[in-house]
Amino acid sequence: MRKWRETGDWKSLIAGFACLFIIAVVLAIRNLYSFSWSDESLYLAEVHRLFLGGKPFVDEWHPTQFYAVLFVPFYHIYVKLKGGGTKESIWRQGIYICCLIS
Repeated sequence: MRKWRETGDWKSLIAGFACLFIIAVVLAIRNLYSFSWSDESLYLAEVHRLFLGGKPFVDEWHPTQFYAVLFVPFYHIYVKLKGGGTKESIWRQGIYICCLIS
């Protein structure tokens, strides 16, 4: 078995990681200036509803409340630090990526 340095495969590996990094940066910048057309708005609305005092399984039966119950403590910290709920979708995506990496 030949080593990567001898075959030159390390160059393609570095190029692949560079492409992934560029794509990640472009998507992160795009996220700051655009609106997500996915269900992320619904997920944050569920978290905000529970933050305001809604009761899971009593007030609504939507399946996203399982996720919302776990995220309410993080949302509470965010609202206390920021003084409001502005740009929480960007913050939530950051938390999600950190959880994926760990």
